[in-house]
Amino acid sequence: AKHKKLILGITAFFFVGGLLFVLLKPTVFEYRASIEIGSRPVTDGSTTIEQPENVLAKLQQSYIPAALIAHHRATGTDDVNIEATIPKHSEIIILSSKGSEEREEELVLLLNQIIESLQRDHQRIISTLKADLELERRGLENQLASLKDQARMLEADRVRLNERRELLKTQIADLNRLVESTEAQYKRAIAKPGNGANAMTLLLLDSEARETRNKVADLQERLQISLARDEDKMANDVADNLRTQSELTDQIAKSLMEYSNFSETRAVLPPMQSLGPVGLGKIAIVLLTLFAGLFVGVFASFIGEFLAKAKEQLAATEKARELTLQGKPEASQIRVAG
Repeated sequence: AKHKKLILGITAFFFVGGLLFVLLKPTVFEYRASIEIGSRPVTDGSTTIEQPENVLAKLQQSYIPAALIAHHRATGTDDVNIEATIPKHSEIIILSSKGSEEREEELVLLLNQIIESLQRDHQRIISTLKADLELERRGLENQLASLKDQARMLEADRVRLNERRELLKTQIADLNRLVESTEAQYKRAIAKPGNGANAMTLLLLDSEARETRNKVADLQERLQISLARDEDKMANDVADNLRTQSELTDQIAKSLMEYSNFSETRAVLPPMQSLGPVGLGKIAIVLLTLFAGLFVGVFASFIGEFLAKAKEQLAATEKARELTLQGKPEASQIRVAG
């Protein structure tokens, strides 16, 4: 109560200071952009072309400082702060900055420059990945072309096998007719009266018939066993060739799909101003300064009371010492207040 004027004065001073600060302080907004990292298709879905943690490090250590340095050189101001963060369990990068509404164009331009720097870097990564896919696809196409050439050769071999089969059948038929003719001659020779010449003829005919039958047997073995085995092997070769062609065709289609389904790094939305101001509101600031003034005023009153009592104590001590020096009896009765 003794120091209420001091308390009220200090409180009023802080209150007026708070009002002036609120009136002079510009309204601060947040400017934010969300960046989606580019991705590439994989067997079980898709994956980012670069790990989000690596992207965040590039932004914090390279692109943001470079943009701020260039901005400082161009404008001479260094009061801009830009932050890059990754929300928990997300692969989205958040760029944010704070400033007055008058600086919207400046801050939005800075955020766009940082995004464009990241996009150029990721376009380089995508170009490298696409070049690798292109080389892989060309290798697969060359393998497929080679298999198609083999398939044509196998088809030509199959035609030649069919020709061999027909040739063997013709040879067997001719030999069978020769056997029949020889046997007919043999029968006619037996029917003739026997003499030395006729016996020799019979021996020759019999030998020729046996030799011809052996040739027929050999040709039939080649037809039914060797040629059949060659045909089975060729059928397996053709099946393997077609199966490998199908696999390579699928791989080429997959490579083409991957090549054409890259997703580039982009801003989900362009940098935008927040709907409302950020930070403490004007009323909150005024109330804080009011309470701060009241606290400081009360603290100052305690200090003032302490100093006043100390002054009184010092005065009483001086008076007692003076009386003692003058030898007055009442000096011994003076008691100094604590």
